[in-house]
Amino acid sequence: MKQSLVLPVIYLLLFIIISLFLVGLNIIIDLSDTTENSETSGFSFKKLPSIIRDVIPIASLVSLLFIFLRILKKPGIQFFSFLLPLITAFCALFFGIIGINMVVIPIDKEISIENYIKPDKFLIFNNNILYVNSISESTINNAILFNNAELFSNTESSSYQFIEQARVYITDNTIDINTGNSTTSLNVKSYYSGFYSTGETMEYVLSSISLINVELNDFYNRNIMEFAILCFSFVFIIMASNVFMRISRWPLFNFFVVVFITVGSILLYNFLKNHIVLEFFSDISDSFFLRLLPCFSLMIIGVIFLFIDIIFIPFDFWKKEIENE
Repeated sequence: MKQSLVLPVIYLLLFIIISLFLVGLNIIIDLSDTTENSETSGFSFKKLPSIIRDVIPIASLVSLLFIFLRILKKPGIQFFSFLLPLITAFCALFFGIIGINMVVIPIDKEISIENYIKPDKFLIFNNNILYVNSISESTINNAILFNNAELFSNTESSSYQFIEQARVYITDNTIDINTGNSTTSLNVKSYYSGFYSTGETMEYVLSSISLINVELNDFYNRNIMEFAILCFSFVFIIMASNVFMRISRWPLFNFFVVVFITVGSILLYNFLKNHIVLEFFSDISDSFFLRLLPCFSLMIIGVIFLFIDIIFIPFDFWKKEIENE
């Protein structure tokens, strides 16, 4: 029992250490920014809350992976070793984002549009949906802007506009799209940090991880219950994947399997959201269910992992294997 009760404390220590590491890494990246435009480069303390907000999701999930190593060595009681880290990780993610959003300071200067707009993605800005084919400097090309559009439902007041080319200006967390004939303003906050946008290695994976921040922001602004479900779905499937830490006698191999499942869960969520829901179910009006369909899918997979854990693999399997060696 004692081994289980100490897990939340260890998790919080890991969460703080990983968060500080990622924040520091992000600051170093900002300080090393050598772009010619001095107004958009470098680090300022006004960015710090936004940086913290960006690293909270990945720090909360990665901390769970490292807590699995502790559980592997000192399992404790199975029920509490599952429940206590699950609750702690959920609280760190849920209340961490709520808390930091209360103190985020807007960055009142022009910022690169790559921090706000990603090509070949459906981007949601309140009641507007923007799809951009390509970006060149401060210009978007071959874009479609849906106005007064509720995602997953049809509204008679909605309309769309094809934009062959437009200049984009970003100030005070507002995107202004200027086509030359008219200007459309979109209210938005950046959820793409320098940590995720630098380099080309594993670009798709890092982009998917950064898009989780966008999803958390979108759900947080829309509905607190949906936001809680989204947070829980990610924490639950990762916590349930702890079963794979005991599939063999080699803990390092098991750990990489769990890391693979964690990354796969994030990629699966983005695939379901961007390629299944948006492309095949855009005409269905049940917006609540469809918005949460990727979350429910992750939780169903998590339940399957949990069933395998309880029925087929003993909780102290790895420990017994080593002791009987």
